[in-house]
Amino acid sequence: MELKEKKDEILSDISETYQATRGLLGLDAEKLKLEKKDGLGYCYRLTRKDEKLIRDRKAFIVIETRKDGVRFTNKDLRGLSSQYYELAEEYNTKQTELKRKTLEVVSTYLLVFEDCAVSVAELDVLVSFACVAADAPEMYTRPTILAPGNGLRIDARRHPMVEESLDGKPFISNDIKLVAKMERDGAAMSIITGPNMGGKSTYIKMAGVIALMAHIGCFVPAQRADIPITDRILARVGAGDNQLRGVSTFMAEMLETAAILRSATSRSLVIIDELGRGTSTYDGFGLAYAISEHIVTKIRAYCLFATHFHELTSLSAVHENVQNLHVTATNDSEGKLVFLYEVRDGPCDESFGIHVAEMAGFPDRVVQAAKRKANELEGVEHGPEAEKLAGAKKQVRAFLKEFKALQMDKMTPSEAISSVKQLRDRLVPEDNPYLHRVPTC
Repeated sequence: MELKEKKDEILSDISETYQATRGLLGLDAEKLKLEKKDGLGYCYRLTRKDEKLIRDRKAFIVIETRKDGVRFTNKDLRGLSSQYYELAEEYNTKQTELKRKTLEVVSTYLLVFEDCAVSVAELDVLVSFACVAADAPEMYTRPTILAPGNGLRIDARRHPMVEESLDGKPFISNDIKLVAKMERDGAAMSIITGPNMGGKSTYIKMAGVIALMAHIGCFVPAQRADIPITDRILARVGAGDNQLRGVSTFMAEMLETAAILRSATSRSLVIIDELGRGTSTYDGFGLAYAISEHIVTKIRAYCLFATHFHELTSLSAVHENVQNLHVTATNDSEGKLVFLYEVRDGPCDESFGIHVAEMAGFPDRVVQAAKRKANELEGVEHGPEAEKLAGAKKQVRAFLKEFKALQMDKMTPSEAISSVKQLRDRLVPEDNPYLHRVPTC
């Protein structure tokens, strides 16, 4: 404190000296400035126009002349400036030493502060969990954590963020149950179909959000939640490209899906939303079918798969642990589409895409043209040509089954060729043009 008081006294003396110099020169504070400059210390400055007031006066010492004015000092100000800088240097030295000692003492409490910070952070998270559960529009429940492989079941589940955005309106809850029907496969997949904007994406995202909340120790928005320990929650949702890296929307989708196939395990929860929409219908469906079948048979992870490929629902006929679900919609008295946001068993046979376009305000001419084209394509899919194609596929499957049954290892080459020719002759009837392309032996 003594050094600080001495510095303040010198500053007061410097101010008095400045006032005395102004009175001696007859200048106000606008014309005569008191400055503190590095290398020069405290000094006066006046304009070059007023420099004549100190010219040839031995009491004043000119330090430098510049465009912005003339800087000068006198004996009293020079002495006070020198004393101030000496005190300031001593003061700064002692202050630096004091800071160093303070940090040395504080550093001994570093572990205590770190433990305190961790405790406060944990308390902050737990209080946040409690506030979320207590202030929710509807009841949250404590989840039951099960051992891996015991199946995932959530009754009357809700999406916590969507629920908050409804401003008091009720959220239509839905159940989810992923329990393997075939113990040897040890997995369960739900294929969700239904109209655009019907709630498919929200339904599958809810599972991931609630599973994550359960694993971090939070109550969940549901009436009941039995959730097995999960090592990964892997999601392929949304659509977006990366122009800077030269990655298209479809390529980004494939890269994300490839990462899922590489990292998913039988303890994982996989969420896939409308896979394959970025390419042609046939390629997209082929990829969706192959990927979903790989997840079911090889990875054996719990999976929710939302899709507009209605043909994908046939996977449930091949694998017993695959179930079909659909989100519901209906038409009101005026023929307008009304979303019910309820998830029910079984597949949905249409996507209502044209209805959604109509709701978005498409010109009536465009909507009517879309309906005509959709009816035309639907007629092709279910007409006589479609029946012939289905018959051809059935015969090809029968051919492959019989071909597989041939015991080639017990036949001579000529016997094997003869047997295959006989199978082919039965395969190609004259009334089905789709089989005429089958190559000859």
